[in-house]
Amino acid sequence: MEFKYCINPLDETPIMIISGVIGAVEGSDEGVNGKQFQRELLALDSMGVKNIEVFINTAGGRLSDTYDIFMAIKTSKCKVDTINYGMAASAGFIILQAGRKRKMFNIATAMTHGVYNPFVDGQDDASKAMQEGLVNAVSARIGMDLENTSKLFEGENWYTADKCKEMNFCDEVINTGLMNKPKSMAEPSLNNCKQYDSILNLSQPKPTMVLLANVKEVLNLSTEASEQDIVAKIADLKREKVDSENKANALQKEIEALNAKIQSKEVEEIVNEAVTAGKIKEEVKAEYVNLLTLNFDATKALIDKLPIHKDAVQVNIVADQSRNSVNEGIPADRAEWSHLDWQKNDPKGLQELMNKYPETEKALYNKTYLNK
Repeated sequence: MEFKYCINPLDETPIMIISGVIGAVEGSDEGVNGKQFQRELLALDSMGVKNIEVFINTAGGRLSDTYDIFMAIKTSKCKVDTINYGMAASAGFIILQAGRKRKMFNIATAMTHGVYNPFVDGQDDASKAMQEGLVNAVSARIGMDLENTSKLFEGENWYTADKCKEMNFCDEVINTGLMNKPKSMAEPSLNNCKQYDSILNLSQPKPTMVLLANVKEVLNLSTEASEQDIVAKIADLKREKVDSENKANALQKEIEALNAKIQSKEVEEIVNEAVTAGKIKEEVKAEYVNLLTLNFDATKALIDKLPIHKDAVQVNIVADQSRNSVNEGIPADRAEWSHLDWQKNDPKGLQELMNKYPETEKALYNKTYLNK
């Protein structure tokens, strides 16, 4: 959102200004558009600011725009103070009364009069009904009974700042004589007046607008993006960050599970080899599996240092010799020949096998004819 009536939307206490006639003037930029003012104030409220100050200098204007501004101030969750720094006349007086704290510069004035329709003589029914509503609202705010409050709307009535304070039309009168003075002349207890100096120097640059433009560029948003768009974009980025972290965590768990499976298989192979080598006994196999699972490197190093059992070595040697004796003397290309194949295809070779490798020939005979 581009702010028209707020000069510092990102400050701790944003300042909004009502200057000129209330109600947009058709065909020009003059006039305070009540709906735009309402949108800006409620946008600031949604941004979480705690205080807003509305500065007023107006001779009045349309009541429909006044309602927009009045109700925005009244319904805002944050605290909204109104400050009359010039003139709060007619509709401006109504808006002044909407503030949580109502302040007036000592040079300011206020004015009340009745509601009227410029197209008819006197008051019509609509004007009377609207005036009655305003009387009720003002009566409740200033603590005056309805009869006397109604008199404020008879004729045209002007009030100084001190008179407004006396009649409870404002809560505080600000002495402009103590504002914008050299430091040597200012009283230390009046440093809070500095915030009003900026209102009298509205030509100051607005660094917050530059900051907003930079934020939009970083977030890859268009120049027309509003503060709500910025907040929504940041919220999206936060959600994306959380989603990415969740996916990364899930992937890490899958990797850990896969590594556990691989390690489990490796553990089983190490233990089986140790049993075969006679390093550990079959009955303690489960204990070594547990030890490897708890501390793989240390347990594997321990198993590697265990001595090999001689009986196990002898069994392996005998088994290997037995396997070798069966195939000894048989060429690799005849490894699958039966005793009958030798008789048919190479009886001479079979005779040589019987002479040189009788054990091999016997094993071949038993396998072919006795199924041993």
